[in-house]
Amino acid sequence: MTQIRKQIKKNAKAALCGKWGMASAAVILIVCVIVLVSAIMEFLLIVFGVNIFNRDFMKLEDVLGGLVNSDPTALIIIAGCLVLDIILLVPLWTGLKRLCCNAAAGNETRFPDIFSIKWFSSIRLFFAVFIRFVLAAAVFSVPSAMLFLLPSRIGSGRMAGLVPLIYFTAFVLAVFALILGFVFIKRYFLSMYLASENPDWKLRRCLKVSAKMMRGRKSGLLNLELSFIPLLLTGVLVVPLIFIIPYIQTSFAIYAKYIIQDYENSETEKQLYER
Repeated sequence: MTQIRKQIKKNAKAALCGKWGMASAAVILIVCVIVLVSAIMEFLLIVFGVNIFNRDFMKLEDVLGGLVNSDPTALIIIAGCLVLDIILLVPLWTGLKRLCCNAAAGNETRFPDIFSIKWFSSIRLFFAVFIRFVLAAAVFSVPSAMLFLLPSRIGSGRMAGLVPLIYFTAFVLAVFALILGFVFIKRYFLSMYLASENPDWKLRRCLKVSAKMMRGRKSGLLNLELSFIPLLLTGVLVVPLIFIIPYIQTSFAIYAKYIIQDYENSETEKQLYER
């Protein structure tokens, strides 16, 4: 896998040759949208004179209590901006991935490619994967949330000494929830690439085929993702993230193509063997 990973990264650099500027411009556009929506949210909070938290806090239970008891107007503004983020960013991110796919395949790549996607379909795919992530993580996230809220019910009685242990347990469960959720959704890694190559496929088919193709291949994807951590950590100081992100996404596109071809070859060999 190490040699494959090195070759994938080498091919990604070659595929982006002469296209770094275009791909980086797409990342800058996405960042601008994030900043714009954040500015809109801050502006609306100032205009309506509301805060996310309605009181000062020093402890975690105060943070949670303050969030739950926040001004309804603030929660509506935050929820609205979150929806706006999803509506704008999910299709643009999908467009960036498609642009990187075209670069990885050696096809003609143009900046408008970032907009040449089905916005509603990309959002549907996002929610389909997100819901599966939430359901997988719920095994640990629900008990974790309950434990985080428990200290506010205990007060300063005899059980107060257990508060640190409760928070630690809740934190561990939250970490397990994130890990389980992210590992689970690796099976849908190919869904976007399959939807892009097969526009006539329905969403459910893309998810089902992706899960089937990723059997026994999720560890390879995880290794590839982990190999980018040092690059991401040094991104702010050494190489701007606007160049790193296209490189990573192009590497993922090449790896997706490799998995699909490897699966198809294995299926062909299986059919020949059965004959």
